[in-house]
This record gives sequence, C-alpha cells and structure tokens, in this order.
Amino acid sequence: MALAAKEERQRIGRRRKTKDNYSENDNQQDPEYVSTDELTLDDWEDVKVISTILEPFKRVSLYQQGMSTNRNRANGYLGQILPAMDKLLSHLEDAKNRYSDPNIYSTHMATSISQAWKILDKYGIHIHLLIGAI
Repeated sequence: MALAAKEERQRIGRRRKTKDNYSENDNQQDPEYVSTDELTLDDWEDVKVISTILEPFKRVSLYQQGMSTNRNRANGYLGQILPAMDKLLSHLEDAKNRYSDPNIYSTHMATSISQAWKILDKYGIHIHLLIGAI
C-alpha cells in the first residue's frame, strides 16, 4: 500500500509540474500531452464514491465543532466522540463491503477504505486508553 501511495503522489506531482510548465512555457510543451491529462469517467466515478464515503466524516466533524443545527447544545465531549467514532468505523466497514468488487470499482478503493478504518480504529483505541487512565 505504501508503495502504491508513493507512486500515486509522484504521478500527481509530475502532472502538476507538467501543467505548471505548460502554462509558463506554452510554446515549449506539446499541447496534445497536456490536453489529454484529464479525469476519465472511471476517475469521476471514484470521485463520487470518495465523496459519498467522506460525507459522514464532514457531518460528524461539523457536529463535534458545535456547528450542528442545534446551536444551543455543547458538542465535542468524549462521551459524544466515542459513539461518533464507532458510527464512522461502521460506516467504513459498510463502505468496504459495498465498494470492494474490483470488477466495478477501482482496486485501490477497498485498500484505501481499510487504511482509513485502521487509522480511525487506532485513534479510537488511544481515546479508550486515555479514558481508562483518567
């Protein structure tokens, strides 16, 4: 996974450099190369899936910051954070099952969801340990 992520970051970096160079030196680059560097339909499907997966994270984050619809209620207590993290972990488990078919979705989708689950679970364990130490 780490190698794939590193390669993806390098690929994105090359794209940025190419586009930056093209905009600065438009006579020196092949315009055909830059014009073909765009998202495919599959890429847009990935963007939709990622957006769907991240939506609950946005809602929980805003709620924990006190930006929910009920502004008279204090948010962000540990008693609220742990259930929210459990809901997000369940959401990621559901997403992994839903988007794991490599015939339909990008192969990196399930791997990325698994990595997100591991990271969130790690922080949940740390919070549980913190509460146990209090």
